[in-house]
Amino acid sequence: SLASTLASTATLSDAGLHHIVLLDALSGHVVDRKSAAANGGFYSFRFDAVDPGPYTIRAGTDFDNDGSICDGGESCGEHARFDLNRNESGVDFFSGFDNNGRDAFGSQPY
Repeated sequence: SLASTLASTATLSDAGLHHIVLLDALSGHVVDRKSAAANGGFYSFRFDAVDPGPYTIRAGTDFDNDGSICDGGESCGEHARFDLNRNESGVDFFSGFDNNGRDAFGSQPY
């Protein structure tokens, strides 16, 4: 299993409902997805029954309800490629808004 925390860039802030996507780092395919609301500026999530391998986690909002996170003007964050070989926790990262209205990671279906 993979248990982790996503933090908003501002202390005790709430950037809205986040969709958290676990991606196979080699193929880019979605392995699992979760949604989480902020609790004290943090979004907690857990993926169970995850096979060992390389993964990326991306999280963000979908304010325009188009089925994709991390569009321009939406909060976004990513924990770049990591190898999961056992139960893991503490894969923590930040999500925030790009001041230029663009996302550095690009849109991600969830």
